Amino acid sequence: MRFHVPSYLLGFATGAFVVGARETLRPVAVELGALGLQIGRAGRALFERQKEYLEDVRADVEERFRARLKRVKKNSNGVAATAAPTS
Repeated sequence: MRFHVPSYLLGFATGAFVVGARETLRPVAVELGALGLQIGRAGRALFERQKEYLEDVRADVEERFRARLKRVKKNSNGVAATAAPTS
């Protein structure tokens, strides 16, 4: 692999710029970090709301299932089914 002088000079200049502009770039880095935290927390809150919604739907499904199971255990006149009398 050949040594590419323009790439080397561009990298060196970029490094020198970052070191020289460190104090100027610090507020930008802080703002970007704060924005990242805010976006992360908003995403976590959205996830938690969706999780709560799905838990509510699951509870409704289980309630409906239990109600249907209770109806199946009753006969047509609404009285709980019992064993047939033996004579």
